[in-house]
This record gives sequence, C-alpha cells and structure tokens, in this order.
Amino acid sequence: MNFDEATREAIHLAERLYDRVIRRWGNVHYARSSVYDWVWSEEFLQLYCSLNEMEQGQLRISVLQRFRVKPWPWYSPQSQEPPFER
Repeated sequence: MNFDEATREAIHLAERLYDRVIRRWGNVHYARSSVYDWVWSEEFLQLYCSLNEMEQGQLRISVLQRFRVKPWPWYSPQSQEPPFER
C-alpha cells in the first residue's frame, strides 16, 4: 500500500469512527478525541505497518488536521463516559 492509498483509507476509517460517535453521543469533542485515540492505537499501527515511521507520522497528522483535532486528547483516557458539553 502506498502513502496516498493509506491516506485515503485512514481518512475513510476515521470518518466512519467520527460519524459513529456523533450518532451515538452527539458530542463533537468526544468524536475528535476518539479520532485522536484511534491514530495512536495498536489497530492503526497494524493497519499501516507497511509504512515507515515518518510516513505513519505524516498519516497521523493528515487525519488529525482533517478533523481539526488538537495534538492532545479532549478527555481523560480513564474516563468511560464522554465529557459533558458546557
């Protein structure tokens, strides 16, 4: 898989995750934090193990920029529930 194919696939998978969280919780911040968690997950590494570390980093940045995710989680990973909107 080349980098362009990986980028298209990663964005597609992230969109599915984002949409699923929005439908369930209706919380944009929680959906963004879910995308953040996914790009740092074992699943992401396994899907894109054919890319080198630099390409994996570029792929993460591309996905995070697409969803306007800041480079830190929106909620504590220990929390099991989404944060409340204020």
